[in-house]
Amino acid sequence: MPPGHVVLHNVLFAPLMLEGKAVGLIGIANKKDGFTEQNAAIAGIFAEIASIALLNSRFIEQLKNSENRFRALTENITDITAIISREGIIWYCSPSFEKRYGIASEKIIGAPLLSLIHPDDQVSCSKTLDTLTSGSAKSIRMEDIRVGFSSNNHTHFDMLFTSLIDHPSVRGIVITCRDIT
Repeated sequence: MPPGHVVLHNVLFAPLMLEGKAVGLIGIANKKDGFTEQNAAIAGIFAEIASIALLNSRFIEQLKNSENRFRALTENITDITAIISREGIIWYCSPSFEKRYGIASEKIIGAPLLSLIHPDDQVSCSKTLDTLTSGSAKSIRMEDIRVGFSSNNHTHFDMLFTSLIDHPSVRGIVITCRDIT
């Protein structure tokens, strides 16, 4: 042992295992009467708990990276992404909406999508939503749909409606809108 190091009379190691690979060790030393099989079993349990904690930390880091990547995309893409419920209520609108039009997303979240659609385009949009919610189609593109964010001004959009109603993380219809005005 190097000078000044504690003298080791006995040592017990338990491996930290992640996905079948040893990524570290838990080491315990100098138990007065030596280590028993029970001590080894307990050390193994602690090592397993530490391995789970380490794995969870890695998953949390991956999740944060994924969220940051998604946020960077949704905040900087020029297209607008919205998600509506099966009933047609807007429950998500990407940050690009506010950047582009100066209107906070909160102003339209909770509103029925059709209330923003020009009256002459409402029937075709309603049919699109019916087709998607019935499961007859997965994705429908609509061109030159007029959407009003104020009472006398409509913006023209090409829109792609994609049903993710059955996706457990979405449970809605995703609409990608490209301003063609």
